[in-house]
Amino acid sequence: MGEWHGSQHQGVAEALNPLAAFFGIQFNKDTVCDPDDYWVSDLRYPIIQVFLEHYISTGIERIYYYTGCSFEKRQI
Repeated sequence: MGEWHGSQHQGVAEALNPLAAFFGIQFNKDTVCDPDDYWVSDLRYPIIQVFLEHYISTGIERIYYYTGCSFEKRQI
């Protein structure tokens, strides 16, 4: 979800952020990569295992992320 670096999905953050603001989230204009912990043969497919404290991520242990952007916790 969000920006996909180098694809036709540039500009998605601007469309998602007004809705995401309702949940205290802001999508960034970047691509999440992890050279150490990824699930297929490309570091753009990271396994996310560390989360900020937020009610929307309660109980989630890991996410297998597919070429998406990062996001930040904001005030509601």
